[in-house]
Amino acid sequence: WLYRLKEMITVALPSGRVSLPMIAQQLQCHPRALQRQLKAQGLTLQSIINDVRHACRAFVIGYPL
Repeated sequence: WLYRLKEMITVALPSGRVSLPMIAQQLQCHPRALQRQLKAQGLTLQSIINDVRHACRAFVIGYPL
């Protein structure tokens, strides 16, 4: 599910509209359930968004991760 979540964030980032409710809706779960699932993995939505941004920047400028 984490791969799918990162994929959704990657697609949504250019629009600037990445939020917990939007991602939860796409995953067909309640925002609180998504938040609990992330917390259980030691993650936050913001940390994943930051990781995706970093990966996209590295790809664009040609640096390996």
